[in-house]
Amino acid sequence: MAALYRLLLVKTETRSFYEAAVERTVRRISRMLDEALNLDSLAREAALSPFHFHRIFRGMLGETPLEMHRRLRLERAASQLLSGGSLRARHAPRAVRLARG
Repeated sequence: MAALYRLLLVKTETRSFYEAAVERTVRRISRMLDEALNLDSLAREAALSPFHFHRIFRGMLGETPLEMHRRLRLERAASQLLSGGSLRARHAPRAVRLARG
């Protein structure tokens, strides 16, 4: 919450730049759910350092790019399971590519 508060204190032009960069990233993440996520690449496209990009993204959305990617993949798999689509329960972890921990 403190990061979001600090974001509100920045210049309007800077805030607009951050909002546009985050919006572009969200669209990209949504399009590439079946691909690996690379923070350095996302940050480069946003014209920010990886550290600053990660902090801005999380401050604005409350989750990191990786957390969003993982959540969207899980939501997609759950939707396919519930809708009776082609995804079967035993194949869901592979479809989501959950890492073993």
